[in-house]
Amino acid sequence: MTSEFMSLSNETMQHVQSLQNISLKIRNFASERDWEKHHSPRNIALALMGELGELAELLQYKGDNYTADGDVVPDITDEERDHLGQEVRM
Repeated sequence: MTSEFMSLSNETMQHVQSLQNISLKIRNFASERDWEKHHSPRNIALALMGELGELAELLQYKGDNYTADGDVVPDITDEERDHLGQEVRM
């Protein structure tokens, strides 16, 4: 374990390990399908920009009705909420 992780709490370490585990699963998933050839920095950046554009479109005219504790935006439709959830999960 590297020294940068030595000062983290047990809970934080569990989160770090969970993220590392997810990252490994994603890499394995892509490797099994021979997708690495498509995962250049350029392609990843462009795909990410496309996804962010879809998120921006959903939120563009919704105002600033957000709360710090994660409450749902009151003027977003159920369909938009579902789409937003799908985009965030990607």
